[in-house]
Amino acid sequence: MEFREVIETRRSVHEYTDEEIDDEESKAKLQEVAGGQEHVGDAAASVVVLGSKDPEAHADRVLDDWVEKGDLPNEDVRDAVRANVDGMAEMPEPERRVWTTRSTSLVGMS
Repeated sequence: MEFREVIETRRSVHEYTDEEIDDEESKAKLQEVAGGQEHVGDAAASVVVLGSKDPEAHADRVLDDWVEKGDLPNEDVRDAVRANVDGMAEMPEPERRVWTTRSTSLVGMS
């Protein structure tokens, strides 16, 4: 499947197979923390995406990896990105919560 096709055919599924999974108790707990959404408890499988409100938590490891893989061209660019992360860490908690929610939502959609 081509990337363009993935984007153009994106959909949100709320109906699942009725095939059982082993741990009903875990599904019930997951449904509870998901705001009681029935489709979470009814799903045969779920993907959980977690985020951190601390943008610095893994920044150095991630940025070093990006430089190593060539995703960032050099250390100067890495340091500039790191400075942006430092600025984000100084944002008030409600703003970091919004940033985290947006970022994890994008990951979940992908």
